[in-house]
Amino acid sequence: VVLGLAALRDALQPTSREVIQELEKAGEEVWMCTGDHSATANAVARELGIHPDRVRAESVPAFKAGLVAELQAAGKRVIFVGDGVNDAPALTSAEVGVAIGAGARLTVDSADIVLVKSELQELLTMKQLALATVFCIKRNFLWAFVFNACMIPLAAGVLHHQGIHLPPAAAAAAMALSSVTVVSSSLLLRRFRPRQLRVPFAPNQAQARKAGNRKYNKLAEEHPLTEDSPCGLTCINNCDRV
Repeated sequence: VVLGLAALRDALQPTSREVIQELEKAGEEVWMCTGDHSATANAVARELGIHPDRVRAESVPAFKAGLVAELQAAGKRVIFVGDGVNDAPALTSAEVGVAIGAGARLTVDSADIVLVKSELQELLTMKQLALATVFCIKRNFLWAFVFNACMIPLAAGVLHHQGIHLPPAAAAAAMALSSVTVVSSSLLLRRFRPRQLRVPFAPNQAQARKAGNRKYNKLAEEHPLTEDSPCGLTCINNCDRV
């Protein structure tokens, strides 16, 4: 005799699905590797829009690190995001390990990057900042290369026979100007502002919880507990009749 049924779940962050979509639009492959039960993992993956073939459930730490190695062997560069102690081996073996700031201490110590806010949207901010930094490095390198390629021969007196020469004091000032320009270009990163993710309106958690309870009670009345399923209960969320 079934006396009661209790169902618990972690609510997804409002921006999680949009973050996954943004990453896939950018050509990234999003995988989910979790120690949770396969039914739970697949349900969350469907809600997030992750392809079922890229879901690995009931994974121990060694399996997570093995998945990273498998993807690397296929020629992929892996960014692993985790917050638990069992994520530490995978974080250290990936090209870039990203830990959630609210995660375990061992996870934070094993990661290359720590997201201070426990929001998946910060992953997009991290990527945007990384791209902006790489662009700044390339811009500075190009400027320094062109400037030195032009000014060093001039300072060395290549055009002296044509009456064009650069006094030593002017050459020193030009070199200082080059350094100041590169530093000023790098300081422009202080003006970096991440592109905000547009998220459709969603009710707050309290409203969502009340709506979910009303839906559950209605479905429970329409589909009472039976002995039809292998576990002896009718799964309200996944039952074909619902």
